[in-house]
Amino acid sequence: LTGTSPECLVYRAAFVHTAEDGGCRRVFSEIDSFLRDCAGRRRSFAALYKRLGGRDYGVRKGVLPLFLAKKLADMDAAAAIYVGKREMAVDYAALNQVNEAPESYELYLEQETAEKERYLQMLEQTFGAEGAGAGSRQERLGGIIRRMQGWYRSLPQYARVTERFAPED
Repeated sequence: LTGTSPECLVYRAAFVHTAEDGGCRRVFSEIDSFLRDCAGRRRSFAALYKRLGGRDYGVRKGVLPLFLAKKLADMDAAAAIYVGKREMAVDYAALNQVNEAPESYELYLEQETAEKERYLQMLEQTFGAEGAGAGSRQERLGGIIRRMQGWYRSLPQYARVTERFAPED
């Protein structure tokens, strides 16, 4: 994001300038864990808010909707927020409501969403692309692809052109 609008300034302050910050990475890791737990079942936001607001993290409540929105947007998740039996769309208003009373809301992610996220994380780890696309989902996928292409180009020519390899004994 470029420019000086309030949204751009908040985004850069929360995610661009803190991309290498260990504390922010720990918060994202904790959110990732929570999102994995939501795959295929509803989980209360209260546990996440309690953990991140506790002594180990000390994250301020007003910042959590930003981090949640970022992770959900990056995942391109098929997600739903529940208040009781009523389903809500995941948008800024719903995340702000969750922030006010996390014990009243639950998150549900489709199982396939979590599996896709695990696969993308495995690709990032395999090809060293962690943080390569710290922006949007498109930048994340582009970062993985660039690292995969770099790996392929670094292979010896023999490995790239050989169609059959001798079986290993």
